[in-house]
Amino acid sequence: MSMLWNTGGYSPQVTEKDVKLCCLCGALNHMKNSDCFTCGWRGAFDNDPAMIHLAWERLYDQYERVEPQHIGMNRHAPLGDFGVVSQRRPAQALTARISGWWRRIMAERDDRAAQREAKLKAQHFPPNELGV
Repeated sequence: MSMLWNTGGYSPQVTEKDVKLCCLCGALNHMKNSDCFTCGWRGAFDNDPAMIHLAWERLYDQYERVEPQHIGMNRHAPLGDFGVVSQRRPAQALTARISGWWRRIMAERDDRAAQREAKLKAQHFPPNELGV
């Protein structure tokens, strides 16, 4: 077995007792994960053995075995500038940039609508033949 360890072929065994189920997305996670490696959920996890078994069977049917990377056990820390471990995950930074961009677009739209509304209120149209 030491030969497998030295060649990089060693893969630690994972059992159903080593995992928990994300309540948000239903992904299996290793017990040591503080947040879901799939969706980032940081709340409660489901430890119901029947539900874990169903999720385990789903992974087993898909990959013919359950390996550590399927449950986020071998997840690497996100690296920021100059190889320093980043506090924020890259996906969160991207999401923050996209939501900031969207907020700016919506604010510009609202400003243009307010300007148009102010112009319409400033114009005094004479009543038409219908009295409106």
